[in-house]
Amino acid sequence: MVPALLLLLSITLAACGPASSAPADPAAEPLQIRPAHPTFTPTPRGQEPPTPVAEAPEAAVAQDPPVVAADTEPPQPPPPEVKARLTINTDLVNLREGPGLNSTIITILQKDATFDIIGKNTTGEWWFVCCFEDKAGWVTAEFADVEGAVDQVPVVDEGALAPMPTTPPVAVANPPTATSAPVAAAVVPTEAPTATPEALGGLVNSDDSVFEFELAAHEQFPETNVVRIFLYVFDDKGALAGYSLSVRKDGAELPVNDSSFGPNPAYTWPVADPRQRAQNLKVEFPGVDPAGVWEVQLTLESTPVGPPATFTLVPGDTNRELYVRYKRP
Repeated sequence: MVPALLLLLSITLAACGPASSAPADPAAEPLQIRPAHPTFTPTPRGQEPPTPVAEAPEAAVAQDPPVVAADTEPPQPPPPEVKARLTINTDLVNLREGPGLNSTIITILQKDATFDIIGKNTTGEWWFVCCFEDKAGWVTAEFADVEGAVDQVPVVDEGALAPMPTTPPVAVANPPTATSAPVAAAVVPTEAPTATPEALGGLVNSDDSVFEFELAAHEQFPETNVVRIFLYVFDDKGALAGYSLSVRKDGAELPVNDSSFGPNPAYTWPVADPRQRAQNLKVEFPGVDPAGVWEVQLTLESTPVGPPATFTLVPGDTNRELYVRYKRP
């Protein structure tokens, strides 16, 4: 009985065992390995990690707004103003203080001198120009060529002056109180000593009159149109202003309304030539018969201050340019 039970148990166990004893293919199913847990390592005392600090965000950089090009073109500048200009077209032209042959001569201009035209007289025969040594003057239109906006030149008075920049008024705070001026003690005049020729440095004439200037030269040069007289009055420092001439033709006084200028002289002839002389006054006598005896004398306020020079012109004389030079000794 017992042997039969053992046999039955053996058969039963055999039926429950594995079906095959063949080894399994390792590539058929992957082997899963669980990761190992991290090992805790204690931090030594005094070596704690630093506390992380949050970084500040970078400041935003402002950007300029884009420039939008304008659709319209920039305005064009106005055209430059065209001034009226004047050019002297001949030599030895007078620049005068007024529009007329009787006006005082400021200076004598040479050919090709140029000026701005700032006015004209009512007849248009004289131009008012600027400037000679900051002084405006009048030039006859006969000896000048003009260009520019001549039709826009205004008519000005004969006594007009050159336009000058205006100076702004200066405010004066608390002006000083006027005080009485001290009264000077009365001075008893004494009789002035009598002047002698040596003291005046002048010349004694046959009539015992004393002149301040000496007649250094008197000459004649070719001229066929009019009688023209040049004067040069000077001293060691240069040409002297304010002097004039007394001119007589056959004993009759002829009008001379001009006076000399200085301290820089002009010339009687525009180019280097044996006839070129320094001068600071020119007078002409158109319409006067050249033939006769001409007497020319230096004056100051109608008073003779130099000896006379005499010239004799014959009919048809071609040497009608007369020259006198007076020097203060």
